Amino acid sequence: MNPLMKLLHLVAAFGFVGATAATLLLSLTADDSNASAFAVARRAVLTVAQNLGLPSLVLLVLTGMLLTMRHPALVEARWVWAKALIGLLVGGIALLVVQPGVMRAAALAEMVLQGSMSVGPLDAAVRTERIGAAINLALSLTAAALAVWRPRLGRGSGGS
Repeated sequence: MNPLMKLLHLVAAFGFVGATAATLLLSLTADDSNASAFAVARRAVLTVAQNLGLPSLVLLVLTGMLLTMRHPALVEARWVWAKALIGLLVGGIALLVVQPGVMRAAALAEMVLQGSMSVGPLDAAVRTERIGAAINLALSLTAAALAVWRPRLGRGSGGS
């Protein structure tokens, strides 16, 4: 079961980082001069975030916790705790900043498309989402580097 759990953890990590990078790229390259094209891009961002990003994040956290519990040496490794802290930050940002921003931007893009509002609130929602996604991408890559490098991070056994 351990190799399967590691594989699921790795696939979930690729899924989350890929979804985060894809939503950020879609958001940054969306044509905001055309309300219809922009609304389509916002729907695409929402679809990727909800159908790949969030499920991958949940699977990533669950498999990470299960793998850590199965190996007592990992519980004492400081790099694992640093990675877990980064995971908490990423999860919090994803659930409290990025996902609400994605949902709000998609809804506001539809309202702009219908002509029922200005683009001001939409710009703010998109900016918040982009900043959160960029931070999550950087934090996720940092967590991956910790998993590969496995530094000792001060006193302690450093378990591998």
